Amino acid sequence: MIRIGEKLNGAIGAVAAAIAARDAAALQERARQQAAAGADYLDLCAAVSEDELPTLRFMIESVQAVSDLPLCIDSPDPRVCAAAMACCARPGIVNSISMEGEKAELLLPAVAGTDWGVIALLCDERGIPDSAVGRLAVLERILRRAAHYGVPERSIYVDPMVEALSANPRAFLIFLDCVREIRAQHPQIHIVSGLSNISFGLPARKSLHGAFFQLAREAGMDAAICDPAVASLPVEPLAVEALMGRDPGCRNYIAAHTRGRGTEAAQSARERLMAAVSEGEAERTAALTEAALASGETPLSLLEGMTAAMAALGERFAAGEAFIPELIMAAKAMQAASAVLKPLLGADAVSRGTVVIGTVMGDMHDIGKNLVAMLLEGAGFTVIDLGTDVYPEDIIETVEEHPETKIVALSALLTTTMPAMRDTVAALRQAPCCAGIKIMVGGAPVTEAFARAIGADVYTDNAAAAAEAAKALVE
Repeated sequence: MIRIGEKLNGAIGAVAAAIAARDAAALQERARQQAAAGADYLDLCAAVSEDELPTLRFMIESVQAVSDLPLCIDSPDPRVCAAAMACCARPGIVNSISMEGEKAELLLPAVAGTDWGVIALLCDERGIPDSAVGRLAVLERILRRAAHYGVPERSIYVDPMVEALSANPRAFLIFLDCVREIRAQHPQIHIVSGLSNISFGLPARKSLHGAFFQLAREAGMDAAICDPAVASLPVEPLAVEALMGRDPGCRNYIAAHTRGRGTEAAQSARERLMAAVSEGEAERTAALTEAALASGETPLSLLEGMTAAMAALGERFAAGEAFIPELIMAAKAMQAASAVLKPLLGADAVSRGTVVIGTVMGDMHDIGKNLVAMLLEGAGFTVIDLGTDVYPEDIIETVEEHPETKIVALSALLTTTMPAMRDTVAALRQAPCCAGIKIMVGGAPVTEAFARAIGADVYTDNAAAAAEAAKALVE
């Protein structure tokens, strides 16, 4: 199994600090530690939106001064990858190509005729297909382009694109289907994955990584971007159950890895309903809502109680005491209860305001955006979710159709789509229909300083904080 060490990534706080301070010694120590743990390659990712190539050059020079391990050059910008390859003392792996935009056309010629490998992500301009069949169709397109440029299959590391288990309970099963089919059809191809993707939003992430590593290796995966020590991690049965889709909402896994879960038995119908919402028991909330109404509770008081319960869950999430599956299941439970209440609310159904939300153009990621949308709904907002790859004109058109809009919320996960966020904010500021509307921004590469620089009103670093900030904006 080829282990590509993941600990030299600018998205990690300590690495970002070392990059900002040009602290070569800190980067070199991380390189030594990963080499000692058994890494075969070292992944280098600057994770900066400006001066990415000079930053990567600094990282490459620093690491090569103390390690002769080959490097995996990691950037969402294929031009940066191609330029950084020339700085490396020996061939490594370039990360990555896909069928999005010109990535394949720019990087495959750079790899052709060399000993470099290239990671191929099974996604295209429409995002990540939601089935193994769809992802394998993307692979065939990539292989045709690779053959056109003379890049052999043995130089390709296919990443089937595992999604977060917290957002998709079938994420690992789809991944396994891909691995088995790729291995059967293309025995010379390498199969790789970033292990940390699967555990996003869950506790005890290394337990999931250990199980992922072993199960995927048995299925045919032969490379991983990971903590090199992952091979020595035990395979925990509860982690296997969660990965294999046999633990709905990862409830057993979460309970086993957290303390102080659960509450005392609720006594009243109202309390039973609130507990069911907090615990994400969507199958029970409709009946419990009917029972609470029969006990004399008003529809508005129940809605306010559930809003408070969601807010409390959001606070626990922000504190690291609740996890993404719990938020998703609680939101579904509240939706089931709200379906009973809404026809009864009438004039009492007062929204805090309308929020238009979306991931900016060029970015297909939606987990963070979806969480913010759920918590905004739980906080009493009317949410219009435009999805991913949203252009400024789409937002402006939606605001024109919904003049009651008070907030526009924008998300970006990739450093390369931060300029799109800047351009979107600028377009909104110039649109007459958006006068007076507040703009919130967030996402992994976004910072408070960046938000201020592009003219956004609010930046938050997590979904719970976004819901609280939205309430403050309209109060």
